[in-house]
Amino acid sequence: MATPREEATQYPGIYRRTYPGRKPVYVRRWRDGGRGSAKRSRTFDSLADARRFNPDNEPEPEPEPEASTSSTTPLAEFGELWRGTLGTRKTKTKENYESAYRVHVEPRFGHRPVGAVTHTSVMAFLSDLADDGYSEATRRNVYTIVRMVLNVAVDERAIPSNPLAGRNKQLAKPRPKKGERPTLDAKQLARLANEVGPAYSLFVETLGWSGMRLGEACALRVCDVDPLHNGLQVCRAQSEPHGYIEEGWPKDKEARFVELPPSLMRRIVRHVEVNNRRPQDTVFTTVQNNRIRASKFTPHVLQKAVARLVEHGERKGGFGEHLAGLVSHDLRHTYVRIASEAGVHPFEIQRQLGHSSSDMTYRYSHRGRVGAVSAALESHRDVA
Repeated sequence: MATPREEATQYPGIYRRTYPGRKPVYVRRWRDGGRGSAKRSRTFDSLADARRFNPDNEPEPEPEPEASTSSTTPLAEFGELWRGTLGTRKTKTKENYESAYRVHVEPRFGHRPVGAVTHTSVMAFLSDLADDGYSEATRRNVYTIVRMVLNVAVDERAIPSNPLAGRNKQLAKPRPKKGERPTLDAKQLARLANEVGPAYSLFVETLGWSGMRLGEACALRVCDVDPLHNGLQVCRAQSEPHGYIEEGWPKDKEARFVELPPSLMRRIVRHVEVNNRRPQDTVFTTVQNNRIRASKFTPHVLQKAVARLVEHGERKGGFGEHLAGLVSHDLRHTYVRIASEAGVHPFEIQRQLGHSSSDMTYRYSHRGRVGAVSAALESHRDVA
């Protein structure tokens, strides 16, 4: 279930609670007596109602009916109710959830009474999935779905509590460290842009020099180009649920402005003018003047170009073997490397990437500046 956001109002004891996709409500909190007495609360549809409420005139609450702890209602019925709550999710997220529920959760638990779905039975199922070779991401997704369905059962008073509530930390075990993603320096990025051919050269350079996500670059329109300030307005992203192109908000659901080198901005402006792009046209297209699809660009254009460069080898102006696995998202990591080597402040890199946390930006950092610290310290030793 979605976690509400709650914030204090200017009136003591009154809080504004917001659920995603719903109208906000107001919660009035008080105590029956002095310090240490029982806490009480009541929810109102409007701030005015919450302010008019007088706790001294509040009657004693009636005891709530106990939930049935032995419900025989199949979990599948609550699964259908849960699916009806996914309307506010992104189409791709909704598709992934429904697919995992249909393939994994429903066959295992759909026929079982909801009261018989315990923490032990869910963990045993996750163990079976691991034995069958399913990834940790798939298992965590299944766990999350079962937990959300059981939350619906709690709301419908079919079970008194969710056996998975507060236990998701058990799945947060340290993950094995993966190999560092391949990144390019500025010269290697230029070689890759040249190798993909003239139709995609500018597109690849923009990815590497802006830090934009692939879906954001695919959805970039002419009206988003700001040559006066040498930047691009990122306010939409492209996805392909069920194979159809769909536009929505970027991943962080906030628009942002990304800056580009002036020389690259001049090439983008020239590209728009030469191709007679209108304000609502996408800036980058395929050879056939269609929209670029991430599902086709990465395997059929980018990775083939990388494979050719790796085949040439570093001595012949190509790439080393360590770059053989480079994908589109690695160009976002490439931006972090290039910007860091250029001395761009980490806060500006974070803003450019659209990260809400500096921790996430740190994960994108790579060993492109190994030796920078030692060189800086040595310069101070020389002065001393």
